[in-house]
Amino acid sequence: MGAAHHTHAYRQARAALKAKRLQPCCLCGEPIDYTATKPDPLSFSAEHVIAARHGGDHTTLEPAHLGCQHTQGGHAAHEQAWASLPPIRRSGVW
Repeated sequence: MGAAHHTHAYRQARAALKAKRLQPCCLCGEPIDYTATKPDPLSFSAEHVIAARHGGDHTTLEPAHLGCQHTQGGHAAHEQAWASLPPIRRSGVW
């Protein structure tokens, strides 16, 4: 979690999103337990639609499970797809 997550603007945006109690989790599609607290994996967390490390700001937050965010590891879905591919094999013959 970068320094941008500790700003007053982020905390305000996260609190406003949580107060709306939107459903479901934007990552898995399952309902969020808004009564659960951290570290419960089904508790509320705010997901950046555009990752903060890619220039996303706090106006693009969506509700997500804390566990889904930890599983995602701060990587966009397309980055995870590339990571799951097998490594490129090279013959070593040039």
